[in-house]
Amino acid sequence: MAVSFLLNMYKKLNSIYLSVILCLFTGLLHGQTYYNSVFPGLEGQELLDSLVKTYKSFSLLPYSTCRDTLFANIDAKNDSLECIYTGMKRFIPAGVDPTDAVLLNGQPNGINTEHSYPQSKGASGYGRSDMHILYPSRVKTNSTRVNNPFGEIPDNETSTWFYSTFEMTSPPVTNRDAYSESTNTKFEPRESVKGNLARSVFYFYSMYRFDAINADPAYFSLQIEDLCTWHFNDPVDSTEWNRTLAI
Repeated sequence: MAVSFLLNMYKKLNSIYLSVILCLFTGLLHGQTYYNSVFPGLEGQELLDSLVKTYKSFSLLPYSTCRDTLFANIDAKNDSLECIYTGMKRFIPAGVDPTDAVLLNGQPNGINTEHSYPQSKGASGYGRSDMHILYPSRVKTNSTRVNNPFGEIPDNETSTWFYSTFEMTSPPVTNRDAYSESTNTKFEPRESVKGNLARSVFYFYSMYRFDAINADPAYFSLQIEDLCTWHFNDPVDSTEWNRTLAI
């Protein structure tokens, strides 16, 4: 029943999935607004199988090596890492293990590895090391999100606001779009990365859908409407495109 429902959902959102996958893996020109169709005429299971066969990586690094590579070679800018949710930055000293260096022994303002599609919701198997779903994250913010789905949160319902190393329980007076928000059941990233994270979730669900369904068949559907909106409102930019190419 769950698989049938999800395949139906894929069919209805065919164009969205095509554009998301295209953003990640095809020769998309910088700034291009319109996408060429991939696998025209395919839908349902046939479409999903073709996407996986063409775009899924079947050779991933071991998890510890993957994190070091991600931090040192993919996401480091000027020898520093930036938290995907808060913009907080941590310097990586030369000649050290990058993962250990920025973790700060697990302190709240250290940086660890965020799975945009949580491990407990399906990203604990082979896809755990897929760098397309991994991001540097402030330790405390990561642990606050836990495995909550992404989604829009009305400001008057937000429990905690996150920016850099700061947390607050009242709405910020200025620069509100730069804050991530959380409740006990939902997490809303800052505006500038919503599209990036939406595409990561779409990617994982497309490539590892059976892992996701087996872990929690309802989890993806809780987010899909907001993720689609984020994808279109925050399109791929050169930074995201270059990150995908580097991976």
